Amino acid sequence: MKSDFFNRPLWQQYTIGFVTIITMIIISYLFFIEDIANQAKQQFKQHQIQSEKIKQLQTQIDRYQTQMNRSFILLSEKDFAHAITQNQLTLHAFRYYRTDNKTMWDIELHGQFANFLNLLSTFNHNSYYIDLSDFRIIRQHNYLIISFTLSFDQETT
Repeated sequence: MKSDFFNRPLWQQYTIGFVTIITMIIISYLFFIEDIANQAKQQFKQHQIQSEKIKQLQTQIDRYQTQMNRSFILLSEKDFAHAITQNQLTLHAFRYYRTDNKTMWDIELHGQFANFLNLLSTFNHNSYYIDLSDFRIIRQHNYLIISFTLSFDQETT
């Protein structure tokens, strides 16, 4: 394998070497640009997929919030009395009063704490809106005294 490359004039050798190096640089640059373009396309697709997921989740959240806002029911005295008897609690004291913008029920129940938790879960499952405050538990011999205040906005009652 004889090569006549070294038998050529020096300017041709430099030109061929320079053209070869420039060609390799251009080909490498094109591969590099193509790789960057592919990565950008892939990231753009991932961004679109994430944006679609965010939109879907946002619509689910909006749907859930509108559903929950519609499904909240105000608690009535009859529903509360039925839930108390159903959960084996005893109503010991009940005080009803109004302020300027709220209606308040001060309630004192006697019974077991598990029954009280069942009472709250009953309200939760039936989509009642309950605003508890001043929650106190006092232990007696074989039962608990559970006292709390239910608050209702004036315009919703």
